[in-house]
Amino acid sequence: MAEGLGQSLHTYKVQLEQVEAALTSDSTNAELVKLKGDLLEVITLTENLIETQGSSSTAAAGVTSEGSSKESGVVRAWKVGDKCMAVWSEDSQW
Repeated sequence: MAEGLGQSLHTYKVQLEQVEAALTSDSTNAELVKLKGDLLEVITLTENLIETQGSSSTAAAGVTSEGSSKESGVVRAWKVGDKCMAVWSEDSQW
């Protein structure tokens, strides 16, 4: 899905370049000014979504590899004071 988002991001950037070129000849056109702002917002949101999906797939890969080590017979005996990393439910960050 990130590939589709990457293609969309490229399209949005090309459209932004076209709008900026049109604004050089008519900088007071309200529709073009609004379109530029909307495209900038869409580009930012798409970049954030790509970044979020990238970190989600990395986290999923970590869970998968952790599950594989568990299946291979490696068992960790946790003790009080041991440190680990976990995703916080509030912001999904490590």
